[in-house]
Amino acid sequence: MSIRIRQLTHNRPQIGQIRNLKALRIKFHKRRRFDAGSLAGLMGRSVAISGQLAGKPNSAEQARILAVRARRMRQRRQVLDLIAASYLIDASILLLYAFAGTIPLMVAPAYAFVGLTFVVVQILLSEAGFNDRFKDHYLILPISGANLLMMIGFSFWVPQVAFLFLCALFIVFAFASLRATRIQAMIAWIAVTAALAVLFLITSAPLEMPHGSLLERLATMLALALTIGRCMFIGMYSNEMRDALYKRGLQLRDAYQRIAELALARRADRRL
Repeated sequence: MSIRIRQLTHNRPQIGQIRNLKALRIKFHKRRRFDAGSLAGLMGRSVAISGQLAGKPNSAEQARILAVRARRMRQRRQVLDLIAASYLIDASILLLYAFAGTIPLMVAPAYAFVGLTFVVVQILLSEAGFNDRFKDHYLILPISGANLLMMIGFSFWVPQVAFLFLCALFIVFAFASLRATRIQAMIAWIAVTAALAVLFLITSAPLEMPHGSLLERLATMLALALTIGRCMFIGMYSNEMRDALYKRGLQLRDAYQRIAELALARRADRRL
């Protein structure tokens, strides 16, 4: 019996072991505090990108934020310039229809005025930093929705050349597909399907594709050919953007490797 009691007392945990458990517990709390601080730093960086700085950033952080904003603004300006050029192309085709006597002469300048005014408003908002307040700084759904309403409205106003405005929808959503996510693409497709259903099934507008005279046939042929060409150009522009992003990723990877090599070299020099 005495031998059994000695074995039990020998297997009892020592005070030193309990102190080690306390030490481990203290280290665990310290690690949790460190993770919270790093998470707050990451949140501050993400908020700073959207234009609302969490605290007072240093000069390097401010320079990085300004560089990101300038790059985004430049990319948006390129897309908006292409949209403005597309509006001018459609307006020139409308002038051909007007010279052929298919539509009134005022339709072409009215279309150009509405389209270019919309582009100018978007440029002003972009330059003012309004787009940077949102996660989708291209504002895919609002811009696509406004263009959709514009094309459907002109198709209902001048159904004699509705073919041209329906072709323009391909250009609108080709631009939207450059930056749209899957959910945004699905929402845009549902919206355009509903709008076309209203135009074709509910309204009684006589939608036509002009082909009576030689000038009308020329304008219709140009509308179809230029629509296909613009869609191809948008595809090439998308490939160029993808290649630029890939090259930028390679440059960042090489920069990180050089930084790691310099850090290892400095550690080796300190040990020596």
